[in-house]
Amino acid sequence: MCIDGLRRGGRVGQTRWRRMRGSRVLAVSIVLGACASAALPGLASGAPFQRGDVFFTDALYGPGTANIQEYSPSGELQQTIPGTLGATAMCFDPSGGHLILPGVGLFDSSGNPLASNWASVTDAGRCVADGFGDVYVSSEASDSITKYDLTGDLIQTFTPAIYGGGIFPWGIDLAPDECTIYYGAFQDSFNGRFNVCTNTQGPTFSNNSIENSPDDLRVLPNGQILVTTDVGGLLYDASGSVLREYVPGIPISNDLRSMSLDPDGTSFWMSGAYGVVHYDINSGSLLSMWCRFSFGVGNCTGPSAAFGLAAVYGPPLVGNADVENHVDHNPGGTAEAFPVTVSYSGQISSLDLYVNSTSTASQVIVGVYSNKNGKPGTLQNQAMITNVVAGSWNDVQIPSIPVTAGQRVWIALLGPNGGGTIRFRDDAQSSPGEGSQTSAQTHLTALPATWSVGTDWPTGNLSAYGQ
Repeated sequence: MCIDGLRRGGRVGQTRWRRMRGSRVLAVSIVLGACASAALPGLASGAPFQRGDVFFTDALYGPGTANIQEYSPSGELQQTIPGTLGATAMCFDPSGGHLILPGVGLFDSSGNPLASNWASVTDAGRCVADGFGDVYVSSEASDSITKYDLTGDLIQTFTPAIYGGGIFPWGIDLAPDECTIYYGAFQDSFNGRFNVCTNTQGPTFSNNSIENSPDDLRVLPNGQILVTTDVGGLLYDASGSVLREYVPGIPISNDLRSMSLDPDGTSFWMSGAYGVVHYDINSGSLLSMWCRFSFGVGNCTGPSAAFGLAAVYGPPLVGNADVENHVDHNPGGTAEAFPVTVSYSGQISSLDLYVNSTSTASQVIVGVYSNKNGKPGTLQNQAMITNVVAGSWNDVQIPSIPVTAGQRVWIALLGPNGGGTIRFRDDAQSSPGEGSQTSAQTHLTALPATWSVGTDWPTGNLSAYGQ
């Protein structure tokens, strides 16, 4: 018997226990499967993927002919991942545990192959994974966007509208609500929206101004949209108006086909047949340019690899980017803190919290506490999410907090007193010392500077993370 590491949503057999605390139901799920996530035998482990590294496949117009390569942000080759030949799309799940290659396979965060059905998925254009453990793939042949589970089993097929001279849906990304897919149709100038939760077509979002064919796009936490076309990139505001253009010029501005956000939250990458560019989002500054052929351009640095499609590895610095199964809540005025171990050293400058669709809190305060003898200690910083969107990830900027890999901290949330009930997602924990703790105070309007010991609960894995 083995425990399936791809647990999401109870699609395989499970054992549960429940206990009531007032109206709060706690649940622990142990999911038993066929070891779908076990590494295939006889293959050596690769090096763990590093946050911020850029992964390349030479795919552009068809299956790649070389294995995927991992490069540092400054352009040093870290490793070549065996068994990844033929990829036409690639993406990571939000927490960074898996590399997903439709048409090829599933890999863990060290490049080890896992058992899956992804090799049978053909004609993949782009892919994006959601926080529930599912993956969306755009397809040229069927003019569709298809939903799979993490192991590559088909769940549902969607047929979004194709506008103007478009041919098929191509670049795709999910909005923070985990339901709305923004997409661009190949050889079309418009970007569309489709709700995969209700299977309904939404309105168009924008139209491109520098070139047809929105080849790839990314939805930012603040509602802005980044789009790459053949010759450059565009930044749209939430209403669809162009805020900024990113046009690198020769030799890069030809066949720029993919886009990835950097985990620093302030920059993004575009790649194509002739190279890679890295831009600051707000200033529009070109941070780096890697060219396959320099054409005498002096600002080309980095590797001269066979570029094509790129994806940047960007798991959270700390916390959990999955939407957990258990709906939890606290009355207004009661805070709750959840223990987390820092995954990567850096500066936390934003916090994201998934707010359940049934939440009635109009504002939520989130913050980070130090650890003191296994309990929350001193408040490091806090910020208020105003105009909370229920049934969605909610992002807020926070004064920077330095963290070190392996450090234990606590992520806390509070619906201010009198402001409604905050409902959120977490998971139950059976390990002693891994549970959450509510505050002793029950009429808070802000997180206290020093935590007062309240009640311990066997709930953990809050759906919240820091970047």
